[in-house]
Amino acid sequence: MYFLKKATGVPFAFDPPLGRDALKAVLDDRFVQVSYKNELRLALQLRHWNKLRQLYQRQNTHEDLFLPRLWCMLRRYQTLSGVKTHEGSGFQAALPESVFKHLQVPK
Repeated sequence: MYFLKKATGVPFAFDPPLGRDALKAVLDDRFVQVSYKNELRLALQLRHWNKLRQLYQRQNTHEDLFLPRLWCMLRRYQTLSGVKTHEGSGFQAALPESVFKHLQVPK
């Protein structure tokens, strides 16, 4: 869980209570895999990693917080979009097909 914390020069900043080795990024020629405690891995394309890092560096001086903030963003989008058979079911007003079958009025 992330907590809001006052920071110098920034009204609010995310302060992740993570150990130094909790988050890792592994880069190859096309993808970057960001992992949390080597258990959950989230991937993005290398070109997206580079673009996000570049945009982050323009707006932030806290380089050490890039990876935790990236993890938080990727995890949020994965939670919203769902995984495998439930993909898309996390969006507002989106339900799995099985729920709609139960909601249909018999004719």
